[in-house]
Amino acid sequence: MVQKYRAGDVFSIPLGTSANALCQVVWAPRGDYRNVFALCVLERCAPVPERRAGNARPLPMRDGDKEIKVLFTGTKKIKTGHWTIIGHEALSSEARELLTFHIAGELHEGDTLVRMLSAEESVRYPAMSVLGFELVQHILSEGLGSRLPEASI
Repeated sequence: MVQKYRAGDVFSIPLGTSANALCQVVWAPRGDYRNVFALCVLERCAPVPERRAGNARPLPMRDGDKEIKVLFTGTKKIKTGHWTIIGHEALSSEARELLTFHIAGELHEGDTLVRMLSAEESVRYPAMSVLGFELVQHILSEGLGSRLPEASI
């Protein structure tokens, strides 16, 4: 059965270290990009996959030398329920800011194309760079004692 999801849904990503990353769907496109979604991380090492009441602000993550607050990835893991939806919360104002990003020089606010960007402007906005599931897992596990599987290096 396909698990349906929408912006604001909170879900759990098991980290394989007896911990879970609790994340929130920021963008669930319905148009050309419907096989991709954007997420932010709310808690990085929750012992159980349940959300405690608290601050719903996106946590920054490290991807190499960059700090990022929004991750774009494919929809398969959330649709199949491998990443389990555990609730729904309104997007915080900080999470709503993550809806502004660029795709190949085009500034988008969610599903809406705003305008073309100059090369100088594009560095001001996060890029929609779709990450594989193992890379998402690695970024979330960074600093928790996990490593990428050898086959993924």
